[in-house]
Amino acid sequence: MEWRAIAELTPLIVKDVSSEGFIGFFEGIAATPEVDLEGDRFSPEALARGAEQLRGRPILLLHGRGVEGEAAVGEVLAAEYEHGVGLRIKAGIYAGFRRIWELVKNGALRALSIGGVIRSYRLVDGVREIVDAEIREVSLTPRGVNPSARILSFFGKSYIITSDGLLEPISTLSKAVVEFREVKTAPEETRWDADAALQRVRTWASRDGSGRRETIDWEKYRQAFAWYDASSPDSFGSYKLPHHDVVDGELVVVWRGVAAAMAALAGARGGVSIPEEDRRGVYEHLAAHYRQFGREPPRWEAVKALSTSWSEVEELVKSIHESSAGHDIRKAFAEPAEAVVKEASMELDTPILRRIRRRLVSERNKPTLGMVRP
Repeated sequence: MEWRAIAELTPLIVKDVSSEGFIGFFEGIAATPEVDLEGDRFSPEALARGAEQLRGRPILLLHGRGVEGEAAVGEVLAAEYEHGVGLRIKAGIYAGFRRIWELVKNGALRALSIGGVIRSYRLVDGVREIVDAEIREVSLTPRGVNPSARILSFFGKSYIITSDGLLEPISTLSKAVVEFREVKTAPEETRWDADAALQRVRTWASRDGSGRRETIDWEKYRQAFAWYDASSPDSFGSYKLPHHDVVDGELVVVWRGVAAAMAALAGARGGVSIPEEDRRGVYEHLAAHYRQFGREPPRWEAVKALSTSWSEVEELVKSIHESSAGHDIRKAFAEPAEAVVKEASMELDTPILRRIRRRLVSERNKPTLGMVRP
C-alpha cells in the first residue's frame, strides 16, 4: 500500500558528492507523530526506524515531480528521532543546484515531506497510523501535508562534511545561530523583564549558583538566546536576543520575550547587530517558539524588509512632513507607505510601527500648506 503523501519513487542520484560538494546545508523536521492534513500520522517507532534508514538518502524537489525530475538536488547527512519533536535531519544541497539553494534561503521552499512505501498501518480512533514504512527520500516543497515538517535553519559555509561523513560546524566559525530546543512555555501573560531574566539565567547556568562569569556553563547559558558570537563564547556580551527565563529552577520560554526578540530582528528599538546570513536562521528559531504558543509567526519577507528599511520609512515620513508641494503630493506618498506599515504592524505589533503609522495617517490628512493653486 502507498501513502498518498509520499510517492513511490526510486530517486536517481546524478551528482558526484565528492567532486562537486555542497553549496549549503539545512536542518529541519522531516516528519512528526502528529496527525497531518490528510488524517494520517506516523508512530514514533516508525519514525525512529526511519531515522536509521535516512542517512545517504536523496533530497528531491517535489517528490520528483518538479523541474529537476527525479534527480537528487541534495543528500541527507544525518538523521535522528527526537522524542516529542519528530524526525530531525541535517542535509546538504549539491553545488550544482544554486537556484534550489536560493529558494531554500528565501523561504520559497520551506516545507519538508518524506517519500517512500508504507509496509503496514493500523486504524486508531479513525486515524490511519503508519507503523512500518520504508523512507526513500525527503523532498523540498513550498507546503506539505504536515505543517510541522519544515526547515528550521540553514547554513552556508558554516558547516562542513568531515572525513567520516558527518556534518559538523567549522571550528573557525565566528558567529552562530543557537539551535532551537523545545522547552516548557511560561503562561502567555507572563511579564518580560529582560534584565531580571538574564540574571536568573546566569544563576541557573552557573556551577555554583553565583552567576559569576568564571562559573558559567556556556553551553547551558546559550539555550536562553537566539544568537551568539562563537568567536567569544565566554563573554556575556556575545549573547543576543534573549527570550527565556528560569522558573522553579527550570528554563522556560516567555511569549513576550519571543515577541520582543522578533521585533528586534525586524529593527524595532534600534534592531540587533548580527550578520545578514544569520538572520534567517534566527527567524526560524523564533518562529518555532511562536508555534509553541499556538501563534502564526510573521512572514519572513515582512521581517526581512522591515529590518533593512526603518531608516527609509522614517526618512519618508520626514520628507512628507517637510514637503511644500501640498496635500496631493503628501497623500500620494503617504498612502502607499501607510499600506506597507499597516501590513507589517498586523504581524509585528511594535511601538515604533504604531507611531510611524499614526504619523503617516496624520500627514495624509493635513490640509494644503505652502502651495497656492492658480
